[in-house]
Amino acid sequence: MKKIQLKPHSLTYADRIFALTSAPEVKNALGLHVDTVDNTIDFLQAVMQEEMEGKTVSRAIFNEFDDLIGITTLMFIDKEKKSCSLGTWIGHSYWGQGYNIASKYAILQIAFEELHLERVFIGARLVNKRSQHAQKKLPFVTWHVEADYPDVHAALEEKEKQACLLNVVHRADFPLNRSAHTDDISDSQAVVRDASIKRNES
Repeated sequence: MKKIQLKPHSLTYADRIFALTSAPEVKNALGLHVDTVDNTIDFLQAVMQEEMEGKTVSRAIFNEFDDLIGITTLMFIDKEKKSCSLGTWIGHSYWGQGYNIASKYAILQIAFEELHLERVFIGARLVNKRSQHAQKKLPFVTWHVEADYPDVHAALEEKEKQACLLNVVHRADFPLNRSAHTDDISDSQAVVRDASIKRNES
């Protein structure tokens, strides 16, 4: 069981974030062009400004030892359409340990409970098989909604400058009021899968 905590950004995190994103595995997966700590500071300042404007909710992910291990972000928040997009990255040395799933549960709680959104889009580059594999572990994700939301899909591919797939989490399919622990998944998986199947059949 993994316990994580999401914390608002601070410029004091810049050195740690820069170190994590400098790992080739993370840098290449995200397509980052961050070469100095100053670039990371600029990123943090931009994210915090976007949050003040209501466009973004971004949080640093801390593990059970209070180590900063990654970032998860609700982007392109549209209060009229009640939707946003979600992006998460985890430091390479923490891959495969359940932190990605735990952070998804935590940030989606914010999206649905605090922001009262109805859907959260999760994209992935077609070449990023690891990201796709990670999303398949989430029982509440509806896959391949490119045809249902062509404008969102087009914007994603424009942002990434390459072919992408588009998935979505609907509020109705997500188990609200649950803690962000990986052991929640087994308790809710059957119920959520049934809801997803019914939605796809409708």
